[in-house]
Amino acid sequence: MTSQIEKPPAPLPDEEAHLKALTSASKFWLEFSVFDDGLDAPRAASLTSAAAGAHEHFHRFPDLPPEIRLKIWSYLVVPRVVTACCFERDSRLPSRRQAFLDRSGGASRAEEPAAKEGLVFNPTCPVILRVCRESRALGLEHYELAFGWKISALLSDTPIARPPRAWFNCRLDSLYLVGELEAYDQYGFNSPMVYFLKREDTKRVKYVACAFEELHYPEQESDQIFGCLWHVVDRFSGARRLLLAVTPRDEEGMKGCLMLSTDNVMQKIWNGWILGTTVTTSSLADTQILLVRECDLADAMASHAEEDENKKARR
Repeated sequence: MTSQIEKPPAPLPDEEAHLKALTSASKFWLEFSVFDDGLDAPRAASLTSAAAGAHEHFHRFPDLPPEIRLKIWSYLVVPRVVTACCFERDSRLPSRRQAFLDRSGGASRAEEPAAKEGLVFNPTCPVILRVCRESRALGLEHYELAFGWKISALLSDTPIARPPRAWFNCRLDSLYLVGELEAYDQYGFNSPMVYFLKREDTKRVKYVACAFEELHYPEQESDQIFGCLWHVVDRFSGARRLLLAVTPRDEEGMKGCLMLSTDNVMQKIWNGWILGTTVTTSSLADTQILLVRECDLADAMASHAEEDENKKARR
């Protein structure tokens, strides 16, 4: 008997309609890009400057033994920071869009020869997947498409969904949440952005950060800030800490706050509320909330990933 490959179940009518919905018709939607690709970190930059006088091309590379070529390709698998932004179609959309573009400085660009007309370019695609077949085969052992999302009719007149389209390495990469962390419907009811993402994806993320400005401190009450932090920490149960990225503008309004210290205002808000609730776990209670300058976010995330990798190697 000839074995047949099982096909995935066809989407339900409602699901199919959500997948076909246009972002131009939706009130809320998500987009992904790369804040930092890990290849422009100070360590990589120092190597580049040291080799500035060397040849730009190494024509004998294909003649190297396969194990050496693979070792070289493996250096492209580095901790990255992938940005997930929730947009809302309102008067703030132009400024949100510009902020998202400013935070996409680490995204690969589409001006490369491979980006031909008619092809959809994915800004989250790591370099290793686009060099050649050999590098791509190695890269696919580390990266996968993740973060399918759905926004229901309860929040938007036009419900919308998308399949996983963000390339992500759950072992090394970080997810940086920006935009509307708490989306509100016309009646004032909120729906956390993180709940648009599938839990089977979020629980595998080890490193997560949020834009500090989206907490609206100090205008917003501490209970609302705690609620926003709770949703993120609860959804990303595999992360031991949550980093809040602070811009220079944020820093002006929060003088006296300690950066990269557990003795900061957000950690105090978290501890103050978490100790007063009975519906929690020790992992949630032990979560570290750290403040870090946005310009230092990639290095901070990379150091956490490196620390965890070293611990794993010592076992």
